[in-house]
Amino acid sequence: MPPEPKFWSLCKKLFPIWELKKLKEWHKKCEEIKKEIENLRNNYQRKLAQWERKQKEWERKQKEIINEILNVKKSFYNGEPWAVEKYFQWVIEASKYPWKF
Repeated sequence: MPPEPKFWSLCKKLFPIWELKKLKEWHKKCEEIKKEIENLRNNYQRKLAQWERKQKEWERKQKEIINEILNVKKSFYNGEPWAVEKYFQWVIEASKYPWKF
């Protein structure tokens, strides 16, 4: 059997056995808490990365929509037929009509 570390032999002299058991339990609890914190941190990092991907995708889609609107607006003011048609299509789609209309 290997010799006890000096720390434990000193602890045995300074503290009664029951306090050593409490100390061991405390160390065990600390390790459990450290593992739980690490798991929570990993989970947070994973969810943050997922959210950032979704945010970038949303921003990309928003830019596409804004560019389309600006393109239609420019063409509408230039009197291009397709832009006038698109504009009124958007107006009709956004309008509220009676249920049986």
